[in-house]
Amino acid sequence: MTNELIEAEIIETLPIKRGKQEIIFTQQDDIEREIKYLSIQELNTLLSVSDNTYRLAWLICYETASRISEALKLTFGDLNLETNRLKVINLKQRKKNSFRLIKISDRLKSLILQEQLSRNANKDDFILKNRDRTTYNYAFIRYAIQANIERGRAHPHTLRHARAIHLLDSGANIVLVSNALGHKNIKSTLIYLKYSNQELDRALEYTNARLLSS
Repeated sequence: MTNELIEAEIIETLPIKRGKQEIIFTQQDDIEREIKYLSIQELNTLLSVSDNTYRLAWLICYETASRISEALKLTFGDLNLETNRLKVINLKQRKKNSFRLIKISDRLKSLILQEQLSRNANKDDFILKNRDRTTYNYAFIRYAIQANIERGRAHPHTLRHARAIHLLDSGANIVLVSNALGHKNIKSTLIYLKYSNQELDRALEYTNARLLSS
């Protein structure tokens, strides 16, 4: 996978200053926890059994590495048709005006435009029409069962985890993945390295080849 497929730009406000003290919020999301995610095959199966409404939601969460709460904030106006980028608010950074710009696939762009056309929606309307986060959680469980995904991984957040690990497996460096996830602190991203051995495998193969050729 080339870097252009995972372009992400973080835009954020300056740290909040109060008197002589400077407060910098740190992100604890995804640290020191077991990561549950889907394989590419499981993701494809999930998408195939889901209806159009939820397929759109799952693809948004996956391609933008969004939490479902972040996906629910997206409006049609957040899609830049010229650059294929979605503006995703970084909800966990506890700062106003902090967002990331994520380049999406032509497939997802087409689905978003189809949704807008079918509802005759304007740019200020939300892309996902169901507004209750719980609705998506239960829907994910329902479709995960159909896709033979066990209950322990039947949650939309596995899509965010899957995106991070799949990017690492495709050769993306940790900084790019951190940007795609919207992490303020790269320490929050390092946990995913435990689930991707691509860099280690390449280093081992290179070292082994040098040893054999010496």
